[in-house]
Amino acid sequence: MKKTILTILIATGAMHGFAQKTELGVQINSGLFSFHGDRTKRNTYVSYNDRDLTIGDSRSSGGIGFGGKNGLNMGFGFNLKHITPAKVFFAAEAGFDYSKSRISINKMYWDGEEPAKGKANLRFATIYLVPTVGYRLPVRHINIDLGLGVDVSRLINSSEK
Repeated sequence: MKKTILTILIATGAMHGFAQKTELGVQINSGLFSFHGDRTKRNTYVSYNDRDLTIGDSRSSGGIGFGGKNGLNMGFGFNLKHITPAKVFFAAEAGFDYSKSRISINKMYWDGEEPAKGKANLRFATIYLVPTVGYRLPVRHINIDLGLGVDVSRLINSSEK
């Protein structure tokens, strides 16, 4: 990892000498987030006995099945871009994302079955880095950047509430 970071820093410094222009951007984003797929659900149940409390059935249904309902997504990032005289650019974006998905709790099992009303949230935070290479396409008075990059992210926290 240290070699990769050192290589990126040296390459960025070398590109700065040949760059026609350097741009720095800051972004703040938000939106809705949810999981999708075969194992996601919109509703689940709570199972209670003398020894433990369980949400959903982790043995037969693949877990709680979070994802059927949207939760809030927030984040921020920084972008550094070097553009050469040939309109080729090299960029790196780094940032932080906080995402949440929800599921409703509509039943409670103990000695019997009772209707219930509640919700559970799966929350997680990630940091990310996106190195990108691309081409700046000038169209009239607007520049359109066409880029190809790889999103490398790391989960730093995950919780259920």
